[in-house]
Amino acid sequence: MATGGRVDGGGEGGRGGEPERRAYALRLSPLTDGVLRDRVTRWVIAHVPGVAEAQVRQALAAAGFTARVTLTDAEAAGALRELYATGLPAAAIALVPEAARRAPDADLERRLDVFRARGGRFTPTWNWHAFLFGPFWYLKRGLYAKGLVLLALGLVPIVNLAATIAASLATLVYCGVAADWDEYLWRVKRTQWW
Repeated sequence: MATGGRVDGGGEGGRGGEPERRAYALRLSPLTDGVLRDRVTRWVIAHVPGVAEAQVRQALAAAGFTARVTLTDAEAAGALRELYATGLPAAAIALVPEAARRAPDADLERRLDVFRARGGRFTPTWNWHAFLFGPFWYLKRGLYAKGLVLLALGLVPIVNLAATIAASLATLVYCGVAADWDEYLWRVKRTQWW
């Protein structure tokens, strides 16, 4: 897989002059037509730095070519126009923006460090978000099993209204006290159960 730079596509974008660049995955399907393969190979050599002609030609003849390129949106559109101009069918090209990688969650790491410092043992903590949103916080964080169990406990009517409200409040308090521990179990120990 190659990585590389600029493909001219024209146009300006973004704020403050310089358009925003982002990573794209370029995938080209295998080509059986030798003339078309030569045209596409020349385009790849001209626009994707760091790839050898023999490598591109071999990849296009076998399983296809993939590369990671950094482009603006206008350059990506220009790259597609240029590839279409070589005679390459649209179905043989995929130029897809790569998903942005999220920065590590410093707050989550700080909350998990409490349990790491105690050797992985439970320590009561308080999580206001989990208390306020209860089982929905669990579902949003990917703790589906516990989230569904807590949702059922909080919604199931018990003997009378007072008991139902007490059970719902107890569920919310559990969420506030144990949410960080439950997330530690899920992120570090890979279990969702008690």
